[in-house]
Order: sequence, then C-alpha cells, then structure tokens
Amino acid sequence: MPDDSVSGVRFAVSGRIVYRKQFTENRKPLTANRTTGFTLVEVAVVITIIALLAAFSIPQLSRMRANARDTRRIADLRTIRNALNMYYATYGYYPKVTDWATSGPTDWDNGTKWAQLQTTLSPYLGGGTLPVDPLNTGSTGPWYDNNYHYDYGAYTDGSEYDLMCQLEGKNNENTCKYKCWHWHKGDIWRGGGTSPEQPLCNPCSGGLGYSQYLYVDH
Repeated sequence: MPDDSVSGVRFAVSGRIVYRKQFTENRKPLTANRTTGFTLVEVAVVITIIALLAAFSIPQLSRMRANARDTRRIADLRTIRNALNMYYATYGYYPKVTDWATSGPTDWDNGTKWAQLQTTLSPYLGGGTLPVDPLNTGSTGPWYDNNYHYDYGAYTDGSEYDLMCQLEGKNNENTCKYKCWHWHKGDIWRGGGTSPEQPLCNPCSGGLGYSQYLYVDH
C-alpha cells in the first residue's frame, strides 16, 4: 500500500512551492508605478540657478565686449597716427581739414571729410581703408559722452593735429580722466576761445569739461 502520509507531505510541499513561485512571479517592485521625471521643486531650483548664473555672467560678458572694443579703438588710432606721420614725412605737414573729420555722420561731418581723409591716407595704409569706431554711433564728436566716433582735426597750416575717440571703459587708465589729454590745436585759430594745449576734461586743472572718457593719440 502506498504511504498516504508521505504522499500528503509531498503534495503539501509541492503545492507550497507552486504557490510561492506564482506569488513571486506576480509580485512587482514597489517603485514600478512611480512616475519618472523632475518634481516642480527640482525644476524651480534649476531655474533659479540658471537665473543667478545669467545675472552674474551677462554683465561680465558685456564688460568683456566693451573692453575688446576699447582695445580695438586704441589700436585703430595707432594705425591712423602711423599713416599721419608717414604723410607728414612726405609733405612736411599733416592733412588739412576744416574743423573735424569724423568716422561716422555727425553735426561736424556728413561723411565727406572722413572720405577725403581716407583718400589722402590710403597710400600710407597699404591701399586699405581708414578704420572706423566699432560702434560708430552718436550725433556729434567723441568729446561728449556716448558718442563713439574717431575724430581728426588739424591746424590750418597742418603743423599739429588731434586724433581722438571715446572709450567705453569708465575706469580705463587711458581715458582723459587719468591722462588729462590736451587739445593740441584749441579753437582760437577759428575764432573760438580755447587756447592750444588745454586739458580736454575735468577734473584736470584748467580742463575744458569735455568727456572724461576721451582717448587721444597725438
């Protein structure tokens, strides 16, 4: 006779194993139903960090661009000065203009005088063109704030000249505020009241009150 007790134990054990196996297969991880992605708090934190980075980096980027333009301005005026000196070595005087030639249209020059200066100096620029201010904006010459043009003027006899621009860097050590640049020709020669060699800006002693951010290359 078969041993029912032994068979019952085997059946019970086998049934328990099947039950456990089925239960294990049907179980799902507790995290399976969790929705993936960022929470609103996480998104808000990321946006805040980006905003803070932008607040610090954008002004810094603007200053870097302004400084790069100022570096170019100083280099451009040096290029023009070298051409002027070669012209002087050839003719014994600097190019003559009435009042001022400006690199962009202003109340001093509608573009004609700068074009004439370009033609005059072209042989000394390797046939190239006269540089112009990177911004080249404003209604008058660079001696008033926020007017960005290159500016050239000379005595009627061509014995002296003034070549200037305005820098954007308010603390640039090359500005009139630190260098007290002088106006070589003044304007007595054309009936004005400014003697030659007066400082262009305040707080320089005897300053004429023009922009402190002028840069002059004589």
